[in-house]
Formats: sequence, structure tokens, C-alpha cells
Amino acid sequence: METEYLRRCFGTCLAQALAEVAKARPSDPTEYLAHWLYHCKETMEAREEKAQEKIHLKEEREKYLQEAEMAEMLKQEEYQIQQKCDKCHEDPGFFAMGVWSIGAGALGAAAVALLLANTDLFLAKPQEASLEYLESIDLKTLGKEPRTFKAKELWEKNGAVIMAVRRPGCFLCREEATDLSSLKPKLDELGVPLYAVVKEHVRTEVKDFQPYFKGEIFLDEKKKFYGPEKRKMMFMGFVRLGVWYNFFRARNGGFSGNLDGEGFILGGVFVVGSGKQGILLEHREKEFGDKVNPVSVLEAARKIKPQTLAPQEN
Repeated sequence: METEYLRRCFGTCLAQALAEVAKARPSDPTEYLAHWLYHCKETMEAREEKAQEKIHLKEEREKYLQEAEMAEMLKQEEYQIQQKCDKCHEDPGFFAMGVWSIGAGALGAAAVALLLANTDLFLAKPQEASLEYLESIDLKTLGKEPRTFKAKELWEKNGAVIMAVRRPGCFLCREEATDLSSLKPKLDELGVPLYAVVKEHVRTEVKDFQPYFKGEIFLDEKKKFYGPEKRKMMFMGFVRLGVWYNFFRARNGGFSGNLDGEGFILGGVFVVGSGKQGILLEHREKEFGDKVNPVSVLEAARKIKPQTLAPQEN
């Protein structure tokens, strides 16, 4: 173990020192050995320092060469840019062509973006809801004493037409609510109730919406009627031609609104049969103002078969 320690700390230096002591045979071998080892240490440190300095000089030289190469590249680029600028001054048409090319490229990119925004390529695909999914939704009344109940209570006996309102203050939603309310007399004849659900209760928004909608309104806090997979239309909607058409249609119809509340999650309209009859119509809003066809709603409502009470046994 001692031999290993000496070999690790002194290496060949101790062996050389002992050989020198044996060769020189000094009168005080201990002192001679100490001086020799001390001198050996200085020599080794000097060699190590010289080696480190050599490495440092090599790294500095490589760094200098890289900087020189970079400076030469920058100089060449500057020269090329200057050549192009001189050519532009000599030939204004060349400069105009470059500007025109950039402008044409930007217009082309904008045209492609506008075209894609007006297709259904980037629209989220609606996921159809199942009857079981709708039945399990919790709704809340909006009276002074709110009551929470399962949505299936709305259609269990006589079916129902239900509008999932995107935003009560939206003038497009108010237009669709008015269209559905125009069916109220015929729905009453069929015994089919008309309802609406909202995803939030903001100030007087529901109250202000009621003149446009002739049915009872409930709160869907978890936004389940807007699922199973909620779809959003963000600012891309404002570059869609269909949305602008819907804007002008509603404005010309005399509808107005406000910007209160969340309006990016798209809504829809459901016609649900009584009991386990199922979903007879499911209209998912594709873009802002994509309202349901009232004729389709009425046709689906006519298919509803009201639940009959079982005859009581005598």
C-alpha cells in the first residue's frame, strides 16, 4: 500500500532521485534527496506551465484565425451588398422590380391566407353528442332560488327544441333566437317546448336576450351543451366571407347587440325526442351567424312522439 502511495505521489521522480543519491554518494544523503526532489518538482511545474501556455497560444491562434475568417466573410458580404446597391442606382428599374416582387409575394401570401380562412380546412370538426351525454348534463334555473336538475327533464315527456346560445348579447344570436321564436305557435300546437341554455350569466345579458327568445332559459355552467368537444372560432372568423354576409344580414334585419361575455365557443340547436327517442336534429354552428334552418327544426319537431302515461290498473 505504501509503495502504491509513493508511486502515485512521486511517480518516476523518486526512483530517479534515489538513483542519483546512489550515484553521487553525498555525505548527507537525506538533504541531497530533499534538494533533488524539490528541484524535480520545480522542473515538472515549469514543464506543465509551458505546456499550458503552449495550449493557450494554440487556442488564441485558432480564435484569431476564426475571427479573421469571419471578418473576411463580412467584408465579402459588404462588398456584394455595395455592388447590388450600385446596380440599383445605375438601374432604377432593377430596384423597382425588387420592390414589386416583394409586394407581389406579400399580396400572394395574403390571398392564399384569405382563401384558406374561407374553407373548412382549419375548422374544428364537430363531435356529435349522444342522448346519454345530453341526459347527464346539469342545468340550473335562473330564478331567485336556483335549482339544479338533469337536462333530460326538458324533453323526457314531450321532447324539446333547445338552443345553445353562443352569447346572449351577440346580435347574430339574437337573430337566430328570433327565428326560432317564430316557430313557437306551431311548436305549441305540437306540444313541443322551446328552451335555451347559456354558458354564463353576465349582468343583465339574459334579461336583455329574453325579448328575442320566447322560451325558458337555463344556465349550463360546465358548457356541456357546447360539447362533447368544445369548438372555438377566434379572430379568423372576421376574415371569413360567410361571417361578413351574416353580419350584414343581421344588421339589415335591425338587430343590434354588445360585446359582453364569452363569444368564441360556438353554439348550436338540438331537437330531442321524448324519452329515449333520441336526437332528431343537431345543428352545430360552423361560424359566427351560422344559424339553423327553421324548416328543418319544424320537420324534426313533427317527428317527436310524446310519452303517453301508462293506463292505471283498476
